[in-house]
Amino acid sequence: MRTFAIEEKERIESIIRQSAVCHVGITDLEGNPYVIPMNFGYEDGIIYLHSGPEGGKLEMLERNNRVCITFSRGHELVYQHPKVACSYSMRSESAMCRGRVTFIEDMEEKRRILDIIMHHYTDNEFGYSEPALRNVKVWKVPVERMTGKVFGLRGYEKP
Repeated sequence: MRTFAIEEKERIESIIRQSAVCHVGITDLEGNPYVIPMNFGYEDGIIYLHSGPEGGKLEMLERNNRVCITFSRGHELVYQHPKVACSYSMRSESAMCRGRVTFIEDMEEKRRILDIIMHHYTDNEFGYSEPALRNVKVWKVPVERMTGKVFGLRGYEKP
């Protein structure tokens, strides 16, 4: 099975838009990797996330705001021969984005971003109370670098 890089930004963005969750990689306070699944929104080259107003991951981001965010879709087990373990692979597509987190404090901007996140999952319209807005941490991650890959293709298949 083969792996190919995805060169087209539109195709990488399609993977992002079709993913239900992303995995956010942060560096913990001891310098170790720390990865968490999160809901997200994506618009105009920016990934938006939200969390509670305090906690360990926010402390980590205060020290180092660099993140790596991954997305994947289309997982399908494939193989070349059913009795040869090394011939098995997972056919899928993935996107990886790197950037730096900033936190949004402006209430109207928080509303706008929360709508972007919610519209990733539903077309419903929402309202947000002032206490809810004050008690949510809204993350903004402008994508500095974006890459994509397709996995598990046989030699004769095109990426």
